[in-house]
Amino acid sequence: MFIIEGLGRRVASRWARMIRDQLELDENQVSFLMYHSESDDIHFERLDQAVQAGILTQKVVDEVIKTAKVTARLYRLQLEELGNF
Repeated sequence: MFIIEGLGRRVASRWARMIRDQLELDENQVSFLMYHSESDDIHFERLDQAVQAGILTQKVVDEVIKTAKVTARLYRLQLEELGNF
């Protein structure tokens, strides 16, 4: 979630504008990316609340870390394929 929401917060708006301009699209054709650029702040707050709630056991933390590493690697591979990393 950190990776997905963080990526959305940082680049979704810029990517949406670039895609829209380069492909001469309408606003509604990049609305998914624009929505995420605007809504990911709220999603980030929810993530922080969940982490701070005190419900995470060491086992859950270990599983989250493993999943985050795999997710990060997959995103990195995608960006490498696009030539953006």
